[in-house]
Amino acid sequence: MIFERSLQRELAYTALAVFMVLLTIMLATMMIRIVGFAASGQVDPRDVLSLIGLTVIGYLAVILIVTLFVSILFVLTRWYRDSEMVVWMSSGISLTHLVKPIAVFSAPLIAAIAFFAFVGWPWSNEQSKLLREHFAQRDEVSLLAPGQFRESPSNQRVFFIESISPDATHVRNVFVSSTENGKVSIVVSSQGHILTQADGERFVVLENGRRYDGQPGQPDYRIMSFERYGVRIGEQRFVNKPTSTSTSTPQLIRQPSLVNLAELAWRAGLPLIAINLMLLAIPLAYQNPRRSRTINLVMAVLIYLTYSNLLNLMQSWIEQGKISFSVGLCILHLIAAAVVVLLFWLRTRHRPLLSYLPMTSELNSIGQHNYKFGYAVIRVALLTPSRLYEIIPVAALISAIFVFATMAANSEFTIFRICGLSTRRALGSLMKIGLPLVTATFLFGEVISPYADQLSERVRLEALGASVSSNFKSGVWVKDTLNNDGEGRPVMRFVNVGKLMPDTTIRDVRIYEFDHQFQLTDVRVAERGQFIAPDHWQLTEVTATHLFKAATLPPPSTAPNETVDLLQPLYHAQQAALPEYLMRSQLTPQILSVLLVSPDRMSMLDLFSYIRHLQENHQDTQRYEIALWRKFFYPFTVWVMLALSLPFAYLHTRAGVVGIKVFGGIMLGMSFQLINTLFSHIGILNTWPAALTAATPSLIYIAFGLIALRWRYAAPITRMEQAASTTSSVTNLTELFSISRTTVYQTFNQQAGEALEKKECIMKPVAANISTGTLLGGVAVLSQLPGSALEWVQIIRRGISSGAVDSMLKSIGLSQAELASALAIPERTLARRKREGILSSEESAKLLRLARIVVRATQVFEDLKIATHWLKSPAPALGGMTPLSLVDTDIGADNMNLHQLRFVREAVRQNYNLTEAAKALATSQPGVSKAIIELEDELGVDIFRRHGKRVRSLTEPGRAILISVETILQEIDNIKRIGKEYTEQDQGKLVIAAVQAHLRYTLPPIVTEFKKKFPRVLLSILPGTPSQVAEMVESEQADLGLIAEAVTGHQELNLLPSLPWHYVALMPSHHPLTAHERLTLAELANYPLIIYDTAGAGHAKLMQTFALQSLTPEILLRAIDADTIKTYVELGLGVGIMPNITLDTPPSGSLRALPLEHVFGTHLTQIVLKQGTYLRRYMNALIELLSPSLNRKEIEQTLHEGYAIDSP
Repeated sequence: MIFERSLQRELAYTALAVFMVLLTIMLATMMIRIVGFAASGQVDPRDVLSLIGLTVIGYLAVILIVTLFVSILFVLTRWYRDSEMVVWMSSGISLTHLVKPIAVFSAPLIAAIAFFAFVGWPWSNEQSKLLREHFAQRDEVSLLAPGQFRESPSNQRVFFIESISPDATHVRNVFVSSTENGKVSIVVSSQGHILTQADGERFVVLENGRRYDGQPGQPDYRIMSFERYGVRIGEQRFVNKPTSTSTSTPQLIRQPSLVNLAELAWRAGLPLIAINLMLLAIPLAYQNPRRSRTINLVMAVLIYLTYSNLLNLMQSWIEQGKISFSVGLCILHLIAAAVVVLLFWLRTRHRPLLSYLPMTSELNSIGQHNYKFGYAVIRVALLTPSRLYEIIPVAALISAIFVFATMAANSEFTIFRICGLSTRRALGSLMKIGLPLVTATFLFGEVISPYADQLSERVRLEALGASVSSNFKSGVWVKDTLNNDGEGRPVMRFVNVGKLMPDTTIRDVRIYEFDHQFQLTDVRVAERGQFIAPDHWQLTEVTATHLFKAATLPPPSTAPNETVDLLQPLYHAQQAALPEYLMRSQLTPQILSVLLVSPDRMSMLDLFSYIRHLQENHQDTQRYEIALWRKFFYPFTVWVMLALSLPFAYLHTRAGVVGIKVFGGIMLGMSFQLINTLFSHIGILNTWPAALTAATPSLIYIAFGLIALRWRYAAPITRMEQAASTTSSVTNLTELFSISRTTVYQTFNQQAGEALEKKECIMKPVAANISTGTLLGGVAVLSQLPGSALEWVQIIRRGISSGAVDSMLKSIGLSQAELASALAIPERTLARRKREGILSSEESAKLLRLARIVVRATQVFEDLKIATHWLKSPAPALGGMTPLSLVDTDIGADNMNLHQLRFVREAVRQNYNLTEAAKALATSQPGVSKAIIELEDELGVDIFRRHGKRVRSLTEPGRAILISVETILQEIDNIKRIGKEYTEQDQGKLVIAAVQAHLRYTLPPIVTEFKKKFPRVLLSILPGTPSQVAEMVESEQADLGLIAEAVTGHQELNLLPSLPWHYVALMPSHHPLTAHERLTLAELANYPLIIYDTAGAGHAKLMQTFALQSLTPEILLRAIDADTIKTYVELGLGVGIMPNITLDTPPSGSLRALPLEHVFGTHLTQIVLKQGTYLRRYMNALIELLSPSLNRKEIEQTLHEGYAIDSP
């Protein structure tokens, strides 16, 4: 079937494109995420590509679900928008007919989704886990990094080295904490090296150090001093413990624990989601062709996110035992299926769908401990400042692109370029506009966002009853160095914090304190600690162990490989239990709060403080330095984004619609965010300079923007602007004044004014009394100011005084040579006229014309100096000529002021609201008002009745003028269409309005044939009654109408005869009337009749024919379509009277049709066109398909001779 093949082919193309876009986004996202893992030491950098591939395989099921849903929605939405769906439905295709071809297309995708959910997902997770565990099982030496605490894979040792040699064989200032069977061993050494023996065994040899064995909080410590201490390096081996996400589906079924059942429900839910979303997209895709499709797409995104998050919630509830596996598996998808059925039911009855906004954040955590829905709302609200902070630069880019693209489309930016606005000035204006955004970004990043992020994390942790610790099993390790501990002694501490609570108090604290000789002197264990500003911690429930020498140690053995174990009582330990202990420290809650938020969300002050702490303790600061510089540069990226938007102002309208440019801006902003994050991770991996790493993305994009700007600016202006303004400049010079200024003044009023001022174009309010008369000297020169066009005629015939020349020269700043050129007379002649004191009538007329053009320009630019500068400047829209050089000819300056005619027409269309008329024409209200008044002055009559300053209605002459205005402007539009016809012969848009019978039976084969000839013409078909069809054509909502009979009251419409038709009587094959070969009205009147509704085809004439013979038939039913009539006839309830075109050929076996042509006559289908309609080639082809006997010459003759629709 053509319909099914067409739908499936378009679905396939769309699905491929959507899948590639989603896959690209997924690859970019996974690359940044996994490179970040590699930068933090969680994965091997050599495994990055493998992990990216495995992750994408794992998420292919989700990608395919989104691809399926979006593809169906895109295709069907486009079909509705382009009225293709109307064509198919008029051919008998219902909404439910879409299910079969879509299901056939979706079946392979759903099978692939099931495969990747049940097989690909666990396999990819298993392989990823193996790669991560293989990396974790490397030997302990490979874990070491200078200035960082690292934990061994067995979680039994914590290492810290202050520095390491470039060849990674020698280390300095080593600290090792080992835990085994509840006992802690601390090893410290000033230096060491790595030794590899011949058999491949590796040892770490520490030199000049000590080992302390004991239980924290107990006094029985064993202390060993050594010159060399060798530790064998062994590789850790772990048993691969499977997780639920990496367990195969058969294994999940064989081991039905709560965790496994929850994972199984999630996997089984993916193909069920795909099926429900596939069906849901069909009713959801409906849209009115006149409305935007954005609402449907937004609803689709919300529905998918809600459905996906609810599936995760069901998984969480099954895992927690709140619901059973069967309920969790079925309830959500059954509800979704019920929603699908409901939407189908609503859509098949043409009822609107409901919209909603679901809460999808934090669903997995809701229900755990005290974490309720309200906490989720609070957490999302507190995280909002961070999201705003991240999107402000991109939002600035998109907004600026939208403004510039709109200005480019309306040629508004052209005016500023003509007046001398340079690119440097425009860029400077953007920088000033962006300054508040830069400030806002800085405030969000430094004040609001860090506080809100920490507060949100505390809210979540308190509700969950949880605490924060580092990635280490033993808690967080911090090095703390003091030059003075309060007693004049330098102290170095290694602090182990087991838990950091949401209120920044610390729990399970162990402190190892060393003296300046790197010897352990004190061990303190505390249950709790609280910070007391500015530099103390109040520890409670403290057990303090103090170690000190009892005698001088003997010299160590000189044997090269002998270890000295001094177990003699040379060290004493004193232990004390203290309820409280006040400890001076450089550690602050701000430093420990690094655990609550990532470095990117910390303020610069906190980052700087933490970096100083790390540097003082000789720890690695690379990650935090990059974060600091990123925070420093990030507010300035607003300026980078605005600079990137400026080249869009130099694009003409054919460079793409505004929406495409905005989409390009979104992709540009997203790419910047991705590259910015990626550079940070790569910089950490390769230890690049922090400032350069953070600044490079911005430098790349600003360079790209400047190059693009230079390229666009270097191009000739005509290349950018000629297409937008050529038509108006050729038709009428004064039309150039009508370009919209609204967005220009909103965005560039102040800054562009500075540029214009340098060109003597100072933006000031227009003088209220500026007029043609005042420009020519006023009463002093003209003796009186003319009040009408006839008075001007008398002045021109007498000749204008030469004083008007002096007034013009003074008012607009022209030289005598420039004025002579504008009047098309030699300069000597102008000088002679000034001596004679009067101009000739021809010269006076030219001077008056110039004065009127200056007044019009002043009305548009709202400043006389700007208007004068525009007159003398080369205009790209005029082929590089100055407007002043064209005013010497009638065709250049004195054409019939088309903008005035448009103002009159639009004022009537906008119900006499001049403000709305100005908005519709993209100009100013004062300009519209003055242009109309000037036209009334020229004509000598009032077009509008006014009450004060308000326009109320048309005068009697105004109604006559409006008819001529409509005719003139329609002819001008036809002239423009002719030009377009030669450039676009076979493309455009055609709107057809038709009654139901023709929509259902006549149009389908004709439309099919038409689309074969003109595939690039967008068809839109609108249903209606005969009167509605006529109204749509008359109001220009439709280009062409198709009705079965004439209607009255539409004098502006023309009729063209089309296909003939006649009535038939439809009855069951066993009906008594079938015995008659030639039915009469009297015989028909004996039976109940089923006819068309009063608005249907030929109803009025049908009933009139019965009335002429004094017959009153019994009307059983007035149906709106032929199918209803056939149904009732088949039931034997009456005889149907209907057009023969609505019958099947031949009728079904249970029915018989008898002709009624001899009773009601033959009728002609009528093609409805508006008088004066321009006949495009493809419209003529459609008319010839509807009426093969007509040709183009006859059609055009009919349109211009006014074949009225009132004609029978």
